[in-house]
Amino acid sequence: MSYDPSRPAGRLLLTPEDKEAPARTCRLRVLGLGERAEPALDAFARRLAELAGAPYAMVNFVGEERQFFAGLHAQPRHAQPPHSRAPHARLPDTRHDALDTGIDISTGISTNTSSDRAGAGAGAGAGASGRGRGGDTIRGDADLSRPAPSSIGPGRHMARDYGFCPHVVVRRKALVLEDVRDYPRFAGNPVVDEYGIRSYLGAPLLDRTGIALGTVCVTDVEPRPWGRSGLDTIKAMAAELIGQIELREGGL
Repeated sequence: MSYDPSRPAGRLLLTPEDKEAPARTCRLRVLGLGERAEPALDAFARRLAELAGAPYAMVNFVGEERQFFAGLHAQPRHAQPPHSRAPHARLPDTRHDALDTGIDISTGISTNTSSDRAGAGAGAGAGASGRGRGGDTIRGDADLSRPAPSSIGPGRHMARDYGFCPHVVVRRKALVLEDVRDYPRFAGNPVVDEYGIRSYLGAPLLDRTGIALGTVCVTDVEPRPWGRSGLDTIKAMAAELIGQIELREGGL
């Protein structure tokens, strides 16, 4: 049985109206986020992918015209999906972007051994521990107090018409799509046909001012029964990262 979703006209179905975008852009600028790659956030995304058992994980800051993956992880075998691509919406390949050292958030000191680093390319959660179910605590490993590198890694930008994170920041609550083709509102999104994305799990990053800065999310090219445990995990990780961002702001 084939699936051929109708393409929506214009931006109405693809991208919700985002009245908060100008304020978000200003807030991200104040925090020094959304413009440069963050190695600590790459490590965070890698750990998120491991906890969720997903091939893709991202820390995504959503601007007025584009999305920026300040933290991202893609398993090597998924880094180049066998689907057509738009130049402005290429899925990220993190084989050369991911940070291979874990960092303890309380000390800023690397917690990895050489054997840990050797396994990082296979998606090992470097320097990470924790559980993703219910109210269990998930320990962080992203030290956002350190300066970000000046260069931007490849594949970190995506137009706002692509993907589901723009919906998450507007709705201001988690979004669970076990099979995006089951939801007419999302089935026509370009990432479904062009990249073969079939499932999505994301939660907003709501800061102390009440602004949704962006999302933490995972995606897969197969339908996924994320369930309650998946929802609890993504929400816990979003709360954890916001805590780190607030610590960063205190040090600015």
